[in-house]
Formats: sequence, C-alpha cells, structure tokens
Amino acid sequence: MKKVRCYDGGHGLLLTYRKKVIVSGDVVELFTYPYDVRRGYNLPQNIADLQRAYGENELTKDRSEYSTLRAQQRMRNLVNCNFGPGDKMLTLTFASKVMQYLDDTNPIFHAFIRKLKAYCAEMRDARPRGAPVFSWRNFDKLKYLAVVEWQNDIDHNKKSKQYGGNVHYHIILNIPFIDQKKLMELWGAGFVFVKRISDKRNVGAYFAKHGTKHDVMEEKKLKGRKKFFSSKGLMKPVELYEEQEIYEYLDRHSLLKEFEKDVKSGDDLVVNYKQFKLLN
Repeated sequence: MKKVRCYDGGHGLLLTYRKKVIVSGDVVELFTYPYDVRRGYNLPQNIADLQRAYGENELTKDRSEYSTLRAQQRMRNLVNCNFGPGDKMLTLTFASKVMQYLDDTNPIFHAFIRKLKAYCAEMRDARPRGAPVFSWRNFDKLKYLAVVEWQNDIDHNKKSKQYGGNVHYHIILNIPFIDQKKLMELWGAGFVFVKRISDKRNVGAYFAKHGTKHDVMEEKKLKGRKKFFSSKGLMKPVELYEEQEIYEYLDRHSLLKEFEKDVKSGDDLVVNYKQFKLLN
C-alpha cells in the first residue's frame, strides 16, 4: 500500500491501494481498481464547494447511494462470517392491526431475544428426553443479526391502509431445531415464519436488500433509531490492502472462483470484482 500526501487541509499521510481483499468466512472477495484509491475515502470536508459545483440534491443522492452500497457489503460480510447452512431465518410479524411504531415494537422484540436466549441455554444444558439433543451438543450461545422493516402502506387493492404498514423483523440466527409453535410462544405477539438456510450467499444478499432499502417514508418512521440489531461478539471480516500480503494470501490458500464481473462505480471508475470460495 502506498503513502501519499494529504492535500485536503491536513498534513498527515493517507494510504492508497489498487487491490483489496475481504475474507468473510469461506467467501473471499478481490477488488481491483484501475488507479490508486485512498483508504477510508470520504467526500472532501468543503461541502459548500461541492454543492455549488454539483447541486445539493445531486450530492445528497450520491452520498446516500454510496452509503447504501457500503451498508449492503457490510451486511453480506457479517452474514458470511457468522452464519451458514443449517442456521435459521425468521420473519416476526404482529397480529395487531396497529403496530407501526418502534417505541411499541422494539421492547417486544428485545423481550423475545431474552426469552430465546434463556430457552437455548436450557436446551443446551438439560437436553430433555424426546428432544433432538444431537443438534444442541455443539451449541454455544445465541448469535443473531436482525433488520427492522415496515409492510407496505398500500394494500393489494392499491388503497391506503387505515393504520399504515406494520413493523416486522427479519432475523438470522444460529439456533438448532426449534418447533415453530415454541417460537410463536416465545414471540407471543403474532406470527413467526421459519426458513432453514441452505446457501448463505443468497441469505447475505437477502439481508442486504432488506437492510438497505432506501425509502423516504421508512426513514421518517425510523427517526434516527436503529434499523439493525445484532448480538455481541459477531466475527468481523478480514480486510487486506497490502499487495504483497494479498499475493501471499492468495498463493497460500486453495480458492475456487465462483464469480467475476466488472462493476461500474460513478461516471468512469470500473472495478474488477472476483468472488472465491475458500477451500482450505
């Protein structure tokens, strides 16, 4: 990675790179850029000059799209690092017709997580007769990643709903088998839809889509509150920027290339993207 002088008002050095590797579990992503990219790049601090040059609306849109892409990548990486085949995806919905506000729904969600943690600990330690105890033998503690979302404000007849769209939660977690009736009992507020994960790459894309959907009305409903919830201690992806370190990593591991594409970013920047499956 190269060191270059910072000319945007500071006197320190910035690091640049042309290749970047992100390792998320058994997923390895390689990004190759056509010219030097500054690490930790943000828009220059002199926003007023940019607004005069490009217009405030265009600048806000560009920054929003950039933030959305970054958020999508972070979510995919977290899923790939922490979850895999056999884990579960849940959708938690409310039976009540009026559950639009996070002040009402978030306490119910967090209570569900507390009850689920207690139940998982009980199953891990007790292994009651008749339960599929083999699935609990290697269970350590509950890990989860959740996204809050609102149902559509418009019904299937294209009419506005009287109370608007209700809150619901998408959650991915590492639980072994739990009967759906037990999950609904723990949730206690409506319905629980369960799906077993077979391909975590599709799950990562699914969560990235729901977690970063840009919706003006949804932003107003959030009012600065969290859209994501996660358990503590989730593994983070490993990022490599030094070319020598990248080449050594690629030579040291067996990789199966799954995908390659040139991705256009901005007006002229074309990034070569390759995704590999880590075999060892």
